[in-house]
Amino acid sequence: MISFNATIIMCILLGVMIISRVLMMVLSHYQLRLNWLRFVYWEIAELITMSLFMALYLTLMYKGAYPYFHIVGQSLYALLIVCIYPYVIFNIALAFAAEKEEQAAWTNDSTKALFTAHQNQQDSLRKAQWKKKYPRETIELPMQVFDPNTADYRTLVAAGLPRDIAVGIIRWREAGKVYRVKEDLALCYNMTDSLYFAIESQIVIGDKYKFHPEEWAQKSDEGDNKADKRGERGKRAEPRIELKALNLDTVGLRYLTLAGFTIREAELVLRYRDIIGGYRCVEEFAECYAVDSVMLERLRPHLVFTQDQSLRKRSKSSQ
Repeated sequence: MISFNATIIMCILLGVMIISRVLMMVLSHYQLRLNWLRFVYWEIAELITMSLFMALYLTLMYKGAYPYFHIVGQSLYALLIVCIYPYVIFNIALAFAAEKEEQAAWTNDSTKALFTAHQNQQDSLRKAQWKKKYPRETIELPMQVFDPNTADYRTLVAAGLPRDIAVGIIRWREAGKVYRVKEDLALCYNMTDSLYFAIESQIVIGDKYKFHPEEWAQKSDEGDNKADKRGERGKRAEPRIELKALNLDTVGLRYLTLAGFTIREAELVLRYRDIIGGYRCVEEFAECYAVDSVMLERLRPHLVFTQDQSLRKRSKSSQ
């Protein structure tokens, strides 16, 4: 009787293990492989299942003499002692051995190179299959040329310029900038060297704005001639009256203009006289902005200053 019951228990345990291994094979067939930690969990669940069926049989065999859950605990304890400890230790040893073998394999450069080459080959094959399955239609767009002096925002963006750079080109142009050469665009805000070299062939400066060296040389010569003429005009005019004793406190605008001052300079001389309360010496007359060295030397011998200083009031002393 004891041998029969033991045989039945062994058949129960063997049946649970067979069913568990079949499920593991099915999972591995669908590429749902278990690592060593999940495998340990699987074994624990397997032992719990075997203990449940084993306790059910023992309860029926003893006709309910012992509680079912008490027999479940005893069965699980017995199975753990018999099966789980050696099996877990064995699996842990296998896992550590496999990890060491993997690390040793990766330390070999040839193995790394072979694995990398294999991965690159697989990636190339997948890309080729993807391109073959989904071919990309290429559309060649005509190159958009533009003149930065006349191009609007849409034209600049269509030429490949980022939006912030296109706005910067237009704002600089509105501020008075004239793009004479292509290199002027390289000075725009946020313009990088790589972007400038990419769009350089698309830049076309119109003849109206293009830099012409011969024209600029001619304008430079004309400017020099105008400067010479201005220099001639800037010379002091000769006095149109015979200079005599000149009292700066009583002189008028007309006399100063006849003496060689311009109208503007004469007004400044008189205004400065009113501000300081009258000229008391040559040094005060030379302090006036309109009096240069030529006029000072011309008028110095003829200047007359009032002796009664008490009649004047200087604005500087009053301030």
